[in-house]
Amino acid sequence: MPLLLVLLFLIFEVGRLFGSWLLITNAAREGARYAAVSCVPTNTAGLITTCSGTDPTSLIAQRVQTTASFLAVQTSTACTVSGNAITIPSGQTSCVAVTYSTDTSGNGDGIVTVRVAYNVQTLMPITGTVPFLGTINYPGSEQVTATSTMRLEQ
Repeated sequence: MPLLLVLLFLIFEVGRLFGSWLLITNAAREGARYAAVSCVPTNTAGLITTCSGTDPTSLIAQRVQTTASFLAVQTSTACTVSGNAITIPSGQTSCVAVTYSTDTSGNGDGIVTVRVAYNVQTLMPITGTVPFLGTINYPGSEQVTATSTMRLEQ
């Protein structure tokens, strides 16, 4: 019976993680699409600027937050991005990072990348010794991340 309950809780938690990942992935895609059709900040080197000094990063983060309304995505903090790793700032449960770059294929098109990270709080943290399984130390939260990249429409 204990093994069956552990498996049942793990299946439930994996379902919650997968559902949260789907929401975050869709929110990152919506944010990137919004960024692709909105203006490019004027301080972005090498890209054609289409707005007058306005930085749309906060609007993109709000779009991500609205799309993932089931989850409490925080838009006030930006993620720390290092390569493919996304780090959520200390004390936060989520973050959004927006970066602009130039296409490397030589045509000079702009590229926007929206990265979203979210800590899913597990409902059933399992810590202790389970018969026949040994010691289990299931975390109290698990980070799900999503990245979406789109070409800017100019």
